[in-house]
Amino acid sequence: MRRLKKSIPFEKCLVVWMIPKVRLPIKSHNLNVSVGALLGTVIGSSGSGVGFLFGSTTLGSRNRNLSVGIGYGGSMGVEPDNRAVVTISGMYRVGRGIYLITENFLPGFLESDGIISFGSRFATNKGSLEFSAIASNRQDGSTRVIPWLGFSVSLGK
Repeated sequence: MRRLKKSIPFEKCLVVWMIPKVRLPIKSHNLNVSVGALLGTVIGSSGSGVGFLFGSTTLGSRNRNLSVGIGYGGSMGVEPDNRAVVTISGMYRVGRGIYLITENFLPGFLESDGIISFGSRFATNKGSLEFSAIASNRQDGSTRVIPWLGFSVSLGK
């Protein structure tokens, strides 16, 4: 993905996103196929909307799984980029409602910088709380690692 043309002062902004998706389980093989979208914006900054349509396949159970997906997207204020983004994610249960997680976004099939994360998820029937470290490469060749705190609310069963 191309970089934003201007820097965003994140200390004065709030990043908000949602990921609506539909999951189609194939129970006999412990396999799920999903389609969805990642939609987000930075409240407090103009021209910062982003959209990403994806499809993914997950192998494994709710306790241990690996997902691989592909998607296309773009953002406001950035020249369109027609390269696909490959996603690789995994989750491993280490205790009651406690998981190790990784979510990785690799634009252009490893042709350029990606976003890699590793952390933990604390889950209940009503939602989850995540603590992660997210790493990405910068234009000057250095790597930036930032802490991540996220939560989700279950809208289904």
